[in-house]
Amino acid sequence: MRKRTEIVSPELCDDVLSYIGPTLQKHRNCDILDLNPGIGVWSSKIHEYLKPRTHILLEPQAAAYQNYLDPLLDQEGSTYKLVEKHPHYYTTYEELVNEGYFPHQTKYDDDDPRSAEQNNTLLVTGCLTVSPRKYSQRTHSKDRHTLHSLLFNAWDQRLVHAYGKVRILVWTQNIDEAGFLTKSISHKGTDPLVVRKLFNVRQVVAPRPGARGIGVSFRDPRYNLQSAARVVQSMRELGLSIPPHRQSVLHKLATEIVDKGIENGDLGNDGAIQFVEEAAHRGMSTEGLLGEQHRDKVFGDIALAKDPSLQYTLKTTKKGIKAKLTNWGRMHGYNTSHAVGASRNRQNRCKRVDMGMEIYRLECELTKTQDEAEKQKLQAKLSSLNEEFKEAVEDLVPSQRAQIPLELDDRLALNSSIPPLDWDRRKFEPLEHRPDEVWPAGKVSLLDFEPNIVPHGEKLPGDFMDYVKFLKGLQTRYKNSVLQALEIVDPGASELVKSVPELFDPTKGGRLDLNNLRARLLTVEMVDALYKAYMEWPFRSSDLATIDGRNKRRT
Repeated sequence: MRKRTEIVSPELCDDVLSYIGPTLQKHRNCDILDLNPGIGVWSSKIHEYLKPRTHILLEPQAAAYQNYLDPLLDQEGSTYKLVEKHPHYYTTYEELVNEGYFPHQTKYDDDDPRSAEQNNTLLVTGCLTVSPRKYSQRTHSKDRHTLHSLLFNAWDQRLVHAYGKVRILVWTQNIDEAGFLTKSISHKGTDPLVVRKLFNVRQVVAPRPGARGIGVSFRDPRYNLQSAARVVQSMRELGLSIPPHRQSVLHKLATEIVDKGIENGDLGNDGAIQFVEEAAHRGMSTEGLLGEQHRDKVFGDIALAKDPSLQYTLKTTKKGIKAKLTNWGRMHGYNTSHAVGASRNRQNRCKRVDMGMEIYRLECELTKTQDEAEKQKLQAKLSSLNEEFKEAVEDLVPSQRAQIPLELDDRLALNSSIPPLDWDRRKFEPLEHRPDEVWPAGKVSLLDFEPNIVPHGEKLPGDFMDYVKFLKGLQTRYKNSVLQALEIVDPGASELVKSVPELFDPTKGGRLDLNNLRARLLTVEMVDALYKAYMEWPFRSSDLATIDGRNKRRT
């Protein structure tokens, strides 16, 4: 039997249902398709809450979990039904639809307007948490492939969406989460953007953060805190709160920022670092917020304040008593030097990013200005600042220079009227689970996919896979500007930007100079407009499959 991560905490399930209960009311007495119910803790809890008329337990290893599932099946008046099929197989869902497992559901033709509506009488839930044996963190697990298939088939109302688009509330391995919801502009890729086209994605449960890996791009604490502070304000407006035992450290710190009345929740680069360090001195965890070497430095400062003898030992010599640096002292000195250097580099980068944001501010001001004389004055100032910015970036060493666009894009993303990351659009923070609430102890996420309803007849031209291939070509080298990315899609395609005025509007997430708009900052709305223009472009390649080949040749 393949190892599977099981939800074993009834308390966690109760907290989840209490937290998102208002959004589940519309699914009362619905049909439930439950993937990998396993020991049935989550299955029984959501069954008790929704009281479904049909509850299909799709369990591929029924014999292994018989002792747990039989009590559910044997309940008086039970609406559970055990189906021993594998959720990883595409044919399983075709059989469920075609063989009448949901007698209360009505299958609609594609041209029926009801097929595009959300079907609240069917809910897909369960666990796609099989431990990936053959798959590393750099490749996709079968669970992730399965969930992608369930989501992507919403486009053509196939598989579980044959009765109308359905909500999917599913537990996943934490390493699979990034395929559906990215939390840093540096990790924004094709798959999350395709999912965003079809669904509104929310994270309901998250694990405690782990250590920040070496050589991996993470969001600066400043932007994490600023994003979280906005969510605190949003939750207060909605009347939402998280039980204290489910609050993450990030949420607690963001609450402090809001209570202090910090404008826009922005502490600045050095201010954010100092704030997190002070939190560590108060005994709060900073794992995931600071790099491990930086954390070691902070822990060293705390230990040294309690016991100064850690740094030096006294040694008697012929010349008297001499203080000698200990091994611990050497390591702490190394970590401190590293932190000082990182702070200096951060300040240098921040100055450049501030200039980049001033350019963006001037672009917004120029867009709104009607007076021609004032426009010319602003344009001259903008041109001068652009040149100054380029020179300032070139003055940095290559390793620092490469980080400027990333940090600038992170700040632009947070300050955009249409945030390109779903994570920055969230209205509430996820609940935090403990490692021992799953078995084997580990990290899982509960992701909630609510269908985006497109008015009937307003689909984009072409096949859905054409849309995915176009997006893949646009995003594969997403560090490029939108002009460069379009040239990778098809030579000459950069002229399509003329058909999308939003790209040139800074107030809608665009830029006056598209060389400053990188592909990773494109919103779903911008991608849709570019795709529509591309499909109507008379010079486009006849086969979108050639995009991959062109991209490989240009890499």
